[in-house]
Amino acid sequence: MRLEDLDARTFSPRVVLLQTESTKLWMFVQDKLRRYLSTRQESMVDIKKAPDLKSVRQVMTVSPPFSRGWLVQLEAVDRERQDLVNADLFKLIKDSASCLFFIRCEKYAVYKKIKDGLEGLDDVYDMYAPFLRRPDVLYLYDAFVPESKRLKGQLFDYVVQGYSADIDSLFDIFMNLASGVKYQTRADIVDRHGIGGLSVDSFLFSLCNPVGNGIKKVVSNRCRAVVELGGSIGFQTLYNYMCTSLKSIIELKVLLISGKVYKSVSNLPECYNESRLARYQRHIWRLNEIPLSEFLRIRQVLGDRPWGNGTDAMNFVYGYYNLKARY
Repeated sequence: MRLEDLDARTFSPRVVLLQTESTKLWMFVQDKLRRYLSTRQESMVDIKKAPDLKSVRQVMTVSPPFSRGWLVQLEAVDRERQDLVNADLFKLIKDSASCLFFIRCEKYAVYKKIKDGLEGLDDVYDMYAPFLRRPDVLYLYDAFVPESKRLKGQLFDYVVQGYSADIDSLFDIFMNLASGVKYQTRADIVDRHGIGGLSVDSFLFSLCNPVGNGIKKVVSNRCRAVVELGGSIGFQTLYNYMCTSLKSIIELKVLLISGKVYKSVSNLPECYNESRLARYQRHIWRLNEIPLSEFLRIRQVLGDRPWGNGTDAMNFVYGYYNLKARY
C-alpha cells in the first residue's frame, strides 16, 4: 500500500495493516480511516484484551449509527496484544460484515503472521514502513505543506534522504513548515530535529565508492561532508552515530553472506534487532556489491577515540583513504 491509496476512489478496505514504530504515521492513517468511515468516537472499538474480541462480535452484525462502519483497532505492540493475533482474530475479521480493522504492529514477525492469517481475504491493505519511500514522503509533503511555505529543492532532497527512516521527525518538519517555521540551511533542520540517520548512512556508503584517478577531489569532498555533518551535531555525536550505524551495516552484511537475508530484512533470528536493521532495506543491493572487508577497514580507522573537532574527522578521512590505497 502507498499512502496515496487512502484517497483513491477504489479504496474499500476490510483490513488496513501497518507496520511502523512511528506513532505519528499511525495517527495519520487512523485519521484517514476515520474520515473514510465518517467515524465518531462511539463507533470505534479498541481491542486491548481477549474479552474485547467478544465486544466486536456483538456489534459486527449491525451498522453503527451515523457511520459507514465500525473502526476496530488493534495495536499489537506489546506481548499481551501480540498474543491476540491468533486464529480467533482472523476468524472474527473474516466473519465481519460491518467492520474495518486497523492493525498496527512493530515487529516483522507479527506483521507476517497477520498477513499469513489473512491470506486469500480480499481488500487487505498492508504497509511495511521501517522507512518511507519517496512517493510517500511527497504525499505527506503535499498534504501538509502549502506551496508558499515549501523548502528549496536541495534542502527538500536532504530531508527526504536524511529523515525518511525517522518518520516522526519527518512529520514534525512538515508540520513546522505548515505553521510558518523557516529552514534556510541543513543546520536549521538539524538544530531542531537532530541529524537524519540516512545522512550518516549515505556518507558511510560514499566511502565505499571506487576512487579512480581523482583521489584528491574525492578526499576533499569527503572531508567537506564529514566537517559539515560534524558541525551540525557535534563531532563526538557524529562519531558515536557512525559507530552505531556501521555496527548495524556489518551485522546485516554478515546476514547476507550467511544467506539468512536475501531480498528482505525480515524474519531474522531473535538475537538481532530487526527494526534497527530494517532501516537499511533500501541499501540491500548496494550491500551485496560491497565486500565486508571495506566496512571492516572503516571500523578499523574509526578506532576507539571519539572525535573532538573537525581535524579529528578529517584525519579519519585521510587515514581511511591511505589504508584503502594499500589494497
